[in-house]
Amino acid sequence: MQMDNPIGDDVRRGRANVRLGLFDEAPDMSDATLVLLRIENDGSQGIDRDDYTGPERHGLTAVFSDRTVRGVSVTQPIDTDHLMDHFTPERGFGYEGNRLRVPRVPLNRGEHYKLLVLLSGGDVGRPIRMTGGIREGEVHPNRATPDEIPPVLSPAARIFTGLLTHPSWSSPRSWSPATTPRPRSAARREASR
Repeated sequence: MQMDNPIGDDVRRGRANVRLGLFDEAPDMSDATLVLLRIENDGSQGIDRDDYTGPERHGLTAVFSDRTVRGVSVTQPIDTDHLMDHFTPERGFGYEGNRLRVPRVPLNRGEHYKLLVLLSGGDVGRPIRMTGGIREGEVHPNRATPDEIPPVLSPAARIFTGLLTHPSWSSPRSWSPATTPRPRSAARREASR
């Protein structure tokens, strides 16, 4: 997950939130949130549609605890327009309740796409679980890598800005359907964090 931000009134926490247009007019937006998921192949091999091991048409499922999916937008890097053909209802792309069904998207090593998800019914920071299987690999959260756009700020300015920003933004996460198992020592280190 790269982002989990409130866009609703957030009056339950005593915070003001000024909104205009759709964010103020649409029903059920008083507790709305936006989540940005980055799905990335960080393994050593490409992933094909047949590498997803679940019996369903879709390949992965994102489950948002205590929230309801209201809408989804798919984004991807400029040179991967071919991925958009996979995001159709016929290929399993859709949502119901707190579940988002992600289609079996083939990803070359290092490729990624993002899903911007509009949710309602719960606070930011609630657990988000990604389920699904990859042949000879696993689906796991990893440290998000920066996108291809070079940073605008100097390293010192980025550190200073990072110290001033909200703590929930300090450790962005993304899910990666990796194609190679991680060594046990890496799994133990990650579990101890």
